[in-house]
Amino acid sequence: MSPPVAPTPETLSARLAAFFVAHGYQTVEPAMLLPAETVLDHMGEDIRRRLVITTAPDGSEFALRPDFTLPLALWQIENGPVAGGRYSYSGYAFRFPAPGDATRQSAEFRQVGIEDFGAADAPDADAGTVTAAVAALGECGLGAPNLTIGDVSLFAALVDVLELGEVWSARLRRRFWRHRTTGDIAGVLAPERAGAGGRDAALGLALSHMNREDACAVIGEVMAIAGVGGAGGREAGEIAARFAQKAREAQGERPGAEIGALIERYLDIEVAAGEAVAALRRFAAEAGVDLDRQIADLAARLDLIGGHGVSLADATFQTAAGRRIEYYTGFVFEARARGRKDLGPVASGGRYDRFLADLGAPRPMPAVGCSIYVDRVAAVTGASA
Repeated sequence: MSPPVAPTPETLSARLAAFFVAHGYQTVEPAMLLPAETVLDHMGEDIRRRLVITTAPDGSEFALRPDFTLPLALWQIENGPVAGGRYSYSGYAFRFPAPGDATRQSAEFRQVGIEDFGAADAPDADAGTVTAAVAALGECGLGAPNLTIGDVSLFAALVDVLELGEVWSARLRRRFWRHRTTGDIAGVLAPERAGAGGRDAALGLALSHMNREDACAVIGEVMAIAGVGGAGGREAGEIAARFAQKAREAQGERPGAEIGALIERYLDIEVAAGEAVAALRRFAAEAGVDLDRQIADLAARLDLIGGHGVSLADATFQTAAGRRIEYYTGFVFEARARGRKDLGPVASGGRYDRFLADLGAPRPMPAVGCSIYVDRVAAVTGASA
């Protein structure tokens, strides 16, 4: 008897796509090439550094889609029904591997996934997305993955109730997305040493008093003299904004190490999913902050996920869980193959309620989705075949 043939990425992609269609998702083929400015404006810093960009004969720049959520959201805005819909996709996405990522050598990788736009019952849509992802992985022979669950809205709510002011609140929200790599929130809030800043502070202060066009022009001239430039023309504006931001922060009072320590204590919470609600309530009570609504929302989602038949017995809840893509606003999750710590997530996703409005939709539209990384699934199921 011949040995079983290991599934290939192509056969897995077809199987996953058919699974989602059978479960009521409409197949959409979103654009592969997107205006670079759109991608640069709406993806997180980590992704922007890894874009694959090309220049048209007229000098305009385009980026190959770094994921499917952005082009599918644009498709919904331009072509989809006003009420939204449930969509699936399958194909290649393109971004260079992150530094130190030994799991992928190529800039192209296969994704199959789903997006749910416009669902009125957000908790049920979130639970349904997790359920669909786990069931789809099981369809490919990868059952009972390790789940990690988080909720970005909890951190945003914590920052809000601390009432740190617009500048510091915005900075902490940005810092959240880089917490995994920087690992230092308290250091951002600690008092700055005397005399720090120097010429950088002086330049930032000058830029903070200019309008955006003038500030970009100044930085652009400096970059031109230095002989450096950037993709999509975004670097000058971003650099000017950062200098000005640092200057505004230097003029105001830092929240201090005590607030930093509290935020670090929050981000250190990592418990079994069944203990998440109790751990969060304990933290809120000890810190004297009101997170009741967000904790109740998380509890509802966990109950629904369990009710849909997904085992949370071995699932983990992390307050620091967050995608590198910065448009997520609420519930997030990732699934990893058991016994394969060398691989990244085989599936991941979350809620992003502001994204479509940010892209130009005439009204806000709730949204949640997930992606399955087909090449990683193939690596697991092929090894076990």
